Amino acid sequence: MNPLSVAASIVSILVAAGEVVEIVEPFVSSTKDAPKIAVFVYSEVNRVRIVVS
Repeated sequence: MNPLSVAASIVSILVAAGEVVEIVEPFVSSTKDAPKIAVFVYSEVNRVRIVVS
């Protein structure tokens, strides 16, 4: 893989992670008993976003 492809892939992952966080975070924050899967998805995607950034 050339460096440009790697950079484009990383940017794509960051964009996708950001969109998931934007959708799931308000739901998890406002729902007292949010489903465990929603909390898990939010947590994992946020971790990936932090690590890749």
